[in-house]
Amino acid sequence: MTDPEERDAGMDLFATPAEREPGLLTADDLVDQPQLDGGGVPRGLLADGFVRTTGWLQFGAHPIGTGVVTAIIGLLVGVLVAIAIWSVGPAVSALAVLLFPGAGYGAWWLLSRFRPASVARDLDVVPVTDLRTNDWIRAYGSIGPVAQVASVAPAADGAAVIRFFGGTTVTWPLDRRVRRVELSEVDTQARPRGQS
Repeated sequence: MTDPEERDAGMDLFATPAEREPGLLTADDLVDQPQLDGGGVPRGLLADGFVRTTGWLQFGAHPIGTGVVTAIIGLLVGVLVAIAIWSVGPAVSALAVLLFPGAGYGAWWLLSRFRPASVARDLDVVPVTDLRTNDWIRAYGSIGPVAQVASVAPAADGAAVIRFFGGTTVTWPLDRRVRRVELSEVDTQARPRGQS
């Protein structure tokens, strides 16, 4: 057995936050995560506060589910395979047309269980100067993960400093336009900000 004084002499459990090691999480750090208007936590929340999304393909204001997209791709592949194997027999070709969409959808369904994502619906495109706290935006263009704006402040060089919930900070020119989105799926197992 080791002497209690030798176990962890470098750790001060009663230190104030300013004295703690960098990178050590505190209770204050845990409340700085994105949440939806109703208090829920979005599905696909990543460690940096960004949220993995689906719905990058839209018909008007309606996002097209990734499962539907994979089934359609599976159908197209199934038709190509059916044409290629027509000489084997029409029944086998028809079976390929029926199975490939189901296989595409099934692969998406299985992957989405291991890597959940929220459904995002694009709202509008605005300059960074129009961003407000709690706005959800696509951080990398027209598709990809989204982040919730924690604050927008002017930078010394005439740009805007945007801080996202989760801790990421970016500096963008004032004329940069970003896509605002709305999230619709909630992870009911996760806890909202400020609750334990």
